[in-house]
Amino acid sequence: MRDFYSDHGALFAQLFNDYDLPDFVDQGQQPESDKLASFPDEAFADSVGRLLPIHDRANTYVSAAYVFAQPEDKFAAAAIEAIEKRAEFFGIKDSLAPLKAHVEGLFEGPESKVAASEEPAFEIPVGAAGILSLRGRGISGLEKAAERFVEVLQQIPFEARQKIAANIAEHMRAAASEAPDEVLKVAGLAETDNGFLADQINLRCGLVVDILAKSAFLRSVGNVDGWKVACGTREKVAEILAGFDERHGLAKYYGERLVNPHAAVFNTIPKVAAILQVGPVSWPAGKWQGSAPEFREGLKAAMGAKAAEIMNPDGSPVIDKLAGLSKDEADLITRYTEK
Repeated sequence: MRDFYSDHGALFAQLFNDYDLPDFVDQGQQPESDKLASFPDEAFADSVGRLLPIHDRANTYVSAAYVFAQPEDKFAAAAIEAIEKRAEFFGIKDSLAPLKAHVEGLFEGPESKVAASEEPAFEIPVGAAGILSLRGRGISGLEKAAERFVEVLQQIPFEARQKIAANIAEHMRAAASEAPDEVLKVAGLAETDNGFLADQINLRCGLVVDILAKSAFLRSVGNVDGWKVACGTREKVAEILAGFDERHGLAKYYGERLVNPHAAVFNTIPKVAAILQVGPVSWPAGKWQGSAPEFREGLKAAMGAKAAEIMNPDGSPVIDKLAGLSKDEADLITRYTEK
């Protein structure tokens, strides 16, 4: 399901290109994203996905148009019920019938005036913080889902956070985009700067008075230098930090210096771009397996001597050389290197 804000008004322009909008819509206000994010769930016709705002007359009308344009969506029936109730409250219910007829008319016939969206839909289970799932369509929907996840992060049980974040990152990479740094860190897809982690551990100890608790905490984490940790994995370190923070109420200090447990451990985003430009084609970085022998052989078969120009001796990509390839060369590399 799309709405005016998730698709930046693209469908709105198509629906109302030659349609006279009521004055109350022309005079309506578009809230900024931070204000929209502050609205309660009840201010949206899709309260779970926080889509289709119905907090005033103008937005209720526009949200109705979006639902009428997407009748096949599984959330449309519930959304239109909420819209009709709010439209009655605002005294604009009579305007919905001609609006529906106009929108449906655009889709009638073998050549509809409005092309159906080709952006794939997604649904990411959450089951916490009052959110059953994060759902939407395309890059803009995923970006909105990532923002919402970060907003409610501390309300989600620790053991569920990494899976949800990894799910968001996976969907965004499949769409040739990259999740925000905060999401990548929670997903465990960042590297660890041991010095930064040691500072985060020391900051936590500085905020706690109980000496025995601090000693037990340091023993459980182990020696960070050289990553010889007593607990074995980075995920376990993040779990220990989370438990310590919860027991001593340290979440209230998260901010500029103290960061959440995942960001403390998975604290450094890799320098190589997560999205590579291979000629005119966007590749998720995970698709570039430069260090694998079979990938090197495929690249050489596709590019011949030119392969040495686009791959460093260590197997990492030469970013500017990759971006300068033609579409035919990019397609050739894909054909020879995909497993």
